[in-house]
Order: sequence, then structure tokens, then C-alpha cells
Amino acid sequence: MKHKQKLYIIKSLAPWMMEELIAFSHFQKFKIIFLRNIPEFYRNDLEVLKNNGIEYHVKPFKFKFDIKLFILLKLFAIKNLNKLFGKQNFIWTLNSMYWFFILDKNLLKNVQSIHAQFASQAAIVSSFIHKFYKIDYYFTFHAHDIYFNNRWFSNLVNNSVNSFSISEFNIRYVKNHFKNLKSEKIKRLRLGVSLPENQKNKKFPDKKIKIGFISNLEEKKGIPYLLEAFLKLHLKYPDKYLLNIAGDGVFMQMIKKFIQKNNLKNYVNILGKIRDQKKIDFYIQTDIFVLPSIRTKDDMDGIPVVLMEAIAYGIPVISTNISGIPEICINEYNGFLIDEKNPQQIVEAIEKISQSESLYVQCSKNSLLLAQKEYDLVKNSKQKMSMMNWIEN
Repeated sequence: MKHKQKLYIIKSLAPWMMEELIAFSHFQKFKIIFLRNIPEFYRNDLEVLKNNGIEYHVKPFKFKFDIKLFILLKLFAIKNLNKLFGKQNFIWTLNSMYWFFILDKNLLKNVQSIHAQFASQAAIVSSFIHKFYKIDYYFTFHAHDIYFNNRWFSNLVNNSVNSFSISEFNIRYVKNHFKNLKSEKIKRLRLGVSLPENQKNKKFPDKKIKIGFISNLEEKKGIPYLLEAFLKLHLKYPDKYLLNIAGDGVFMQMIKKFIQKNNLKNYVNILGKIRDQKKIDFYIQTDIFVLPSIRTKDDMDGIPVVLMEAIAYGIPVISTNISGIPEICINEYNGFLIDEKNPQQIVEAIEKISQSESLYVQCSKNSLLLAQKEYDLVKNSKQKMSMMNWIEN
């Protein structure tokens, strides 16, 4: 009897997603379908997957007109017209129907179950596969796909075997905001990061204090408030603090103008998008990690992966009291929670951590303990695969 296969469907890759794929590959062989092209940034990771025996397919589409499937999809669309309301829902629905229609169905042969990332196109395509080919699916949802009126969400949860959330906050949120939801199907399962070898506490910085920020440079990350706070620190304590900013995005030009306007060229370093050893070096050199996330109109962070990475290196963290962030930045335990859009509170939190050796060392120790307990990628990946029956306990 031929071995039943497992399938992982992804629309767009992110570094943390690739890390989960590689972690999965150490426990089980499976197939991956990428619905979009893969950036060159992930070339080395793809080689790792290939060497681990993982079969992957990038945009495996073959246009073959199937009149029966076309009619079924048309009837489904008519029955579910409400899912087209709103720009985001409209785009997701049309994309998903088109991708499903032209997907090479040979890749579904002998597939036992599917896992998809995000309650968007990948999960919607998986729900179509379930409907028309009777293949079970699971999916993991995140902040990005629930903090607006996602008209697919309840349907995706109810038709799945289980769905996974990485935070308690998001589970409470969807229970309160989505109707007719079979919430018993939602399981809390942390994401995680690869824990560094030889983890150890951070030493109290006795010279210049390096503040670190790494993330996409987008509105919800709150970078303007960190810059304003750093300027206050610099004016109050000249030459005491340095700020390293890693990442790329729409706020890059604003950051460069702020640095130039306030003569901070020697105190703020722009590192760009980093990975591998450069990323490791960034965390090793960071004394305090700050992520001043904010709520935007239709989005906010869930539990940012960069906070998982920071605590895995034993770094005291400062972040905002929104969404699931208090589940990883625990106030007065491994850092400080602050109000969003409040540069002065960022300043005060940095002062508290950087001016008390005992507090600094304790926060560092607690960051490591929390990372080991809750955010170990290998342990959490194995647990997810077990819950999906992809591996035995």
C-alpha cells in the first residue's frame, strides 16, 4: 500500500515560515505547494529542504478546462456571494478560486491531509480541496488575517479538522468577533524559533548600550516612536546609547531623513534586511530589544517572531501592551510593557533596564527561561505535527 502523503500549502513565504518547514522536515517527509514565486532570499533554505528529502512545487498550475469543476465553483460562488464583500475578501476569494481551478490536481493524489498558513488564500484553497476531493485540512491563523471582517474565517475553522493560533489573545478575539464559530476546533499552539546553542544570560553592558530593532519597516511596528524616544535618550545621555535598525520597508526613507535631520549618523545604524550569521550577530550584540508595535486600522501584531528571537538570546525586551505581546514580553519579568505611541515610556523603560545591573540580569535570565518553555521551534513543530497525525507521539 502506498504511503499516505502530507501536503503543506503556502501563499507567500516569511523567514519564520521557512524555519517551521525545515523543522518539520527533520521529522517527516511531506510535499509543499508554493502558490507564488519564491524570492532569491530563500535559495539556501530550499536546498536544505531538498537535501532533507522534501518535494516542493512552485506555482504548479496547469490550465485545463474542467467543465464539471467550473460549474461546481460557479454554484459555490453564487451560494457564497457574501464572501466577496470588502476589497480584501474579494481579492482573496477570486485568487483562491482561480488558483484552485488551475492547480495541478495530480499533486493531490494519495494526499491524506493538508496544512496551510494563514486564514487567507492558502487555507481557502485547502478548503476547496476538502470540499471537492474530501481531503482533511488544518491551518494556522495569525493577526494579519483576523483583525478585519474576514468573511472566510468561520467557514475555514468549521470545515477544518483543527486550526491553530499562536496566542491566547487571538483565540479570545476570534471567539468574540466571528459568528457561528466552532471554537472547540481552535487549538493554541505556539510558534517558535531555533534556540541558539549554548544559551547564556546577557552580561550587564558596562560601555555603550546597544538598542536593537529588527522587523519589517511598516506602520504597525511603530518605528517613529522608537526614533523619537532614542533622540530623547541621546540628548539626555550623549554617547551612552546606540540604536541598530535591521529590516526594510516603506519607512526606510523616513528613518534616513530623521537620522540626518537630528545629526544621529554616528548613533543610529541602518543594517537593512539581514539573515543567517548577520542576524545572529545582531542579537548577540543587542543589549536591549525594543519593538513599539501599534494598532493600525485593520491590523496589529500578534506575537511577533522577532520577540521570540530576542528572548531566545536572553535579551531584555520592551514592547507594547497590545494583542498577544504580553504573552511574551511579560511586564517586570523579562522586560517592560508600555503604552503604544508613547516615546516617553520607551525612554523610561530603557533607563530602568540599563541603569540596574540586578534588574538587567534577572530580565535576561527570565527571557531565556520563557524561550525554552514556550518558544522552542523544534518542540512546538513536533507537537503540531503530532496533533495533525503527521507523526506519532
